Amino acid sequence: MDIISPIPTSLPANVPAVDPASWDEFQKQFCEFFQSHWRNVPQSLDELLASLTTMHVGHGILLAAAGLFYLFIGWKLFKPLVMLNAAILGAVLGASAAVQLGAGEYWWIGLLAGGIVLGLVAWPMMKLFVALFGGALGAALGFSAFESIVAALGRGNLLPYAWVGAAVGGLFLALLAVLLFQGAVMFATSLQGAGMFACGLLCLLFKVQNIAEPLRQTLRIHQPALLLSVVGLSAAGLVVQILAAGRHRKRAVRVKSVA
Repeated sequence: MDIISPIPTSLPANVPAVDPASWDEFQKQFCEFFQSHWRNVPQSLDELLASLTTMHVGHGILLAAAGLFYLFIGWKLFKPLVMLNAAILGAVLGASAAVQLGAGEYWWIGLLAGGIVLGLVAWPMMKLFVALFGGALGAALGFSAFESIVAALGRGNLLPYAWVGAAVGGLFLALLAVLLFQGAVMFATSLQGAGMFACGLLCLLFKVQNIAEPLRQTLRIHQPALLLSVVGLSAAGLVVQILAAGRHRKRAVRVKSVA
């Protein structure tokens, strides 16, 4: 008797077929979701400089101060910082949910509820939230990279498949955050801190009339300068965090050996 079952030539009858129209609609909604949220982020250097120019000086001070915390001691305070990020995300989602449910006048209730709930939930589920934030960052970068590459190749017909880039980028950074937890925390906090500090500092400098316009012109002429400054500052912060974490581990081992 032959114990090897023959390979079926077709799928079982109880497996539901995928409707091509619904699949196309899913891709369309996915891309529209990313594009609608991506439009809230400044898409060019001029838009970024304009938003920093109109930003209140108090916001600039807060942004620069928070950026320094993220940049240099993110590895030590990563739990409160991740909770803060989760609370901000929860506040945005809560306020948006209140508006979508028709309770726009009570948006602040959704904001407080969402921020408090996600902020508290992030503490016992720290690794999960780090992976989620890494996945969100990877999805945004993957979506943007796919659109840029397709546009550069002149293949606009592939834009509906930009979700593939978002999925690949999101899964890659999420898995990387899980496998290299401390390294991912240091990298994420140093990069976020560098961006926050640079934006906060520019906001403050734009309030000084004598240097505001020359600074804007210099950044427009040398467009990669701002990006290179953020990358360099992030690298410096990453090195500082790695050295500080190494000294902390050596001190902990020395104390344990003495005890």
